[in-house]
Amino acid sequence: MTPDAGTARGSVCGAGLLELLLAAALAVLVLGVVMGGYFAALQTGARQAARQSAVAAAAVLDEFSRDLICALAPWGSTNAALLLRPDHPEPAELECRFVIAVPRPGASPDLYDLQEVYYHVRCRAPDDVHVERLSRPWPLPAAMATNTFMQKATWGPFTAMEVAVWDSGHWTNVWGLADQLELPPAVRVTIDSGTAGPLRLELPIPAGNRPGGAQE
Repeated sequence: MTPDAGTARGSVCGAGLLELLLAAALAVLVLGVVMGGYFAALQTGARQAARQSAVAAAAVLDEFSRDLICALAPWGSTNAALLLRPDHPEPAELECRFVIAVPRPGASPDLYDLQEVYYHVRCRAPDDVHVERLSRPWPLPAAMATNTFMQKATWGPFTAMEVAVWDSGHWTNVWGLADQLELPPAVRVTIDSGTAGPLRLELPIPAGNRPGGAQE
């Protein structure tokens, strides 16, 4: 082998090694860009999910507050005006039921219909809580099945949700026993969306703060 041939072979090997290093550096650069975009997308998705959960939690509190403002104890009812059961019908479910007055569209302000409203809080898994609102006419028409509802809305998932009522100086999550047939004076609703911390609503019930409780 001549010196020129050896030098040429060394140049070829050096050029191949340089190309390999450049290709590796380019691959690392591309991988960095791709991974950066991937993690940025994950963070954006997490922020959007957190924002949606917070908006849904606020929507539940808004709906709950509007219903509670219109809550009343209807004449002729032998049931509790508000029923709060933390373990019904399943251990991982909470139910809150009461009757509200709904103004008739376009009618006189003193004309309204009565609706029975149900709030179900279902825990499908740890940190996977969903809220369901159901409503139907009260009293239930004879032609309407007992398990039929007019409106249905759902929100979630949330980390947790609690409902409590004010009873003689303390908050309790049970209402509607034999000595609790009237509306409670106030309700507290707490929703943890798992983002910026829990949202809490403490709302007096107008009909529950009248002497003897309001009936219609």
